[in-house]
Amino acid sequence: DHNEKMYREVLDQQEDEYEQELQKLMAVAEADLKAEQDQTRRQKAIVQTLNTKRAQLKKKNDELKVRAQHHELEYGKEKARGEKLDETLKHNHFHLQERENA
Repeated sequence: DHNEKMYREVLDQQEDEYEQELQKLMAVAEADLKAEQDQTRRQKAIVQTLNTKRAQLKKKNDELKVRAQHHELEYGKEKARGEKLDETLKHNHFHLQERENA
């Protein structure tokens, strides 16, 4: 009976030690998991920020392309207007020369 009692105490002590070790391992695993979740959350926030910035840059780039096209169109109109004025001036100058020579 004494041996059985000692045997039972040893088993209970081993079970307690096993439970404590298991709790320590679970605490470490939970801490690791929390750290990974925090890291994942930070990385997702960084990705979201980068995606937002990329979308803003794309929008700005698209706006600049439209403005550049508009400027090119206006430049083309001004160039054509300048060429037409040059032709008109040459034409008028030619006719003035003819009148002076006549």
